[in-house]
Amino acid sequence: MPLKAINSPLLNFRKHVKSAALAHGFSAPFSFSITNQLDPVLGFESARGGTRVRFNQTLLECPHIWEDILAAVLTDNQPAWRRSLHILEQCASFGAAPVDIPEVEGATSVHHLPSIQTHINQHYFQHTVVASIGWGKQRPRRKKVTAKRRSIRLGSYWPKDKHIRIHPRLNDPNVPSFVVERIVHHEMVHAFLAQVRPDIPHGHGEEFRILEDRFEAASRADEWIEANLSWLVQ
Repeated sequence: MPLKAINSPLLNFRKHVKSAALAHGFSAPFSFSITNQLDPVLGFESARGGTRVRFNQTLLECPHIWEDILAAVLTDNQPAWRRSLHILEQCASFGAAPVDIPEVEGATSVHHLPSIQTHINQHYFQHTVVASIGWGKQRPRRKKVTAKRRSIRLGSYWPKDKHIRIHPRLNDPNVPSFVVERIVHHEMVHAFLAQVRPDIPHGHGEEFRILEDRFEAASRADEWIEANLSWLVQ
């Protein structure tokens, strides 16, 4: 693979950062350093007549949020920053921007997500939730689980695209259907609240918890996830 192709995400990111930073009063030359820290995920510091930029490496995987996160940081817009950080966290778990991944019957699809979504939409939301659904991008399995790896984001909802992504780790015959249903229902609660109150950022507040608790197998699913967490994060 040509070197130019390998470096293109970094080169494009630097170009976006320079343009936005110059427009907000920062001066050239710019120096860049990549970190694994989420605090700050993106930072600017005047240094030696120029600007030092530190950023989390996950940003290179998420070009669809560059403009939003730059605007949020450079204008100190805290609500926009929190929304951008939430999207960045989803990128860290699922990789590239969401796309509709077609469901494939047979060996490659153990749990049929559209059917599960339709059932949950009818049973809990009276067919009011409008969203596409698909499996997230499959990544190579980890050969070793370290002590730091004790969590996994099993689902996400992308309001802009009205798309639900389910972690492909759940597409396994060892995972009970009620566990997949639990995660789909959780993300559909996010989708429902985004539809009825689109101008309000929604996290896991009281209104969300009330709707989430309606899922009948919630306790059983949560217990299964907790008991099998070490297997899920492999």
